[in-house]
Amino acid sequence: MKLTLTVLCLFLLSSIFSTSTSADPSCVYTIYVRTANADDSGTDSIISAAFSDAAGNSVKINNLASWGGKSGLNYKYFANGSIDVFTGQAACITGPVCKLVLTSDGSGKFPSWYCRALQVVSTGFGKPCNRLTFTVNQRIAPDAQPEYLTAVRDYCGTAAGAGEIQMVTEM
Repeated sequence: MKLTLTVLCLFLLSSIFSTSTSADPSCVYTIYVRTANADDSGTDSIISAAFSDAAGNSVKINNLASWGGKSGLNYKYFANGSIDVFTGQAACITGPVCKLVLTSDGSGKFPSWYCRALQVVSTGFGKPCNRLTFTVNQRIAPDAQPEYLTAVRDYCGTAAGAGEIQMVTEM
């Protein structure tokens, strides 16, 4: 497990070296999204995600599929039973990610979505590689209560076990 995370962090760092052209330091985020495997769990809505650290610094991705989808234009992200992977660059936040705000815009023919989990891996040049798995287990839909089109998971300041935070500091 630790070897896999180390290899992933090295891959993400090599991505920074090969794609970053600005002086602004940026981080690479890889996001894994697991949709439930049940009837009507998938969606064709636009899904966004915002990540924060314990100090409240945050980064927002307005459309996961267009920002970091690697499966092509005609691929159906967030389908029943799928695990989708998104990778891209965004501003670095100070500490490790510990809060998620996951939002659907409620558009499309299938606006209802059941998200099982989301995992985020982040790293940047000279920064440790961090990974956190958020257990969501929530229907995100225009008519689903309690939060309708948004799921919030805040593991900042919680005891171990709420999420799986791992940090690799040696590269």
